[in-house]
Amino acid sequence: MNDEKWFDVVDKIKDKFEILEREKIDLDEGGIEESIVFNSPMGKMKIVRTSSRPRVLDRRQQAGRHGIDPTEQTKNNQELKLVHQVEIFKWDNYADDWTKANLEF
Repeated sequence: MNDEKWFDVVDKIKDKFEILEREKIDLDEGGIEESIVFNSPMGKMKIVRTSSRPRVLDRRQQAGRHGIDPTEQTKNNQELKLVHQVEIFKWDNYADDWTKANLEF
């Protein structure tokens, strides 16, 4: 989910539901984790968007005289393409913890 779609989702949530918490964390691996917690008709929900290292566009192994060199060369598009993962969780009162939401109907 790119930045524009993420901000659209957050704006729609703000318009329709009570926001309980919003957080943005810099991860040790160099990525960012954003989350928003809100009350919905299904109960307390949380959407987490994790943006991590640049997407690998090309991966090649070097061939040498004695076979394939174990070193790999990767080509990243560091300025534009980050990998974004979005997960949706529902608060489970019995477990007193977040569980992945199953939104299939």
